[in-house]
Amino acid sequence: MRPTPGTCRRLLFTVFIALAGCEREKEPDLTHLRTEPINPAAQEPVGATPQNPVLPILDEWSITIEQPHVSPGKTDFFVINQGRVTHAFVIEGNGQQWRTRDIPPGAEGRLVADLQPGTYTIYCPIVDEHGVHAELGMRTTLVVR
Repeated sequence: MRPTPGTCRRLLFTVFIALAGCEREKEPDLTHLRTEPINPAAQEPVGATPQNPVLPILDEWSITIEQPHVSPGKTDFFVINQGRVTHAFVIEGNGQQWRTRDIPPGAEGRLVADLQPGTYTIYCPIVDEHGVHAELGMRTTLVVR
């Protein structure tokens, strides 16, 4: 029995929709993320456009940032926890400090920081049954120039 042209079109349409849906899933949905600075005065103003997007990866027991140098200004950090335990992300330097919420395994967090030239320490502030994450190796440096 041979399928009708209408059946073929419906099948192709269904495959097209399925593939289009798969393509969208490859891109992470970052719309639910928000900035959570420790310093309330550093709150990101509505409508501001951050620059210098940075994608830090958190894992046991490391923080990986592909670009250890960024330009001054508003910097958008899209933080991904690829580890098996909860982590967080802190940027500290020049008398300022910003922190994400706790990020469960497999989840993302976002932080926007208005960075001035200088050297910043980045670390995980979590202390749990594993110990102090920063002391276990989750500490690195970011240079703003």
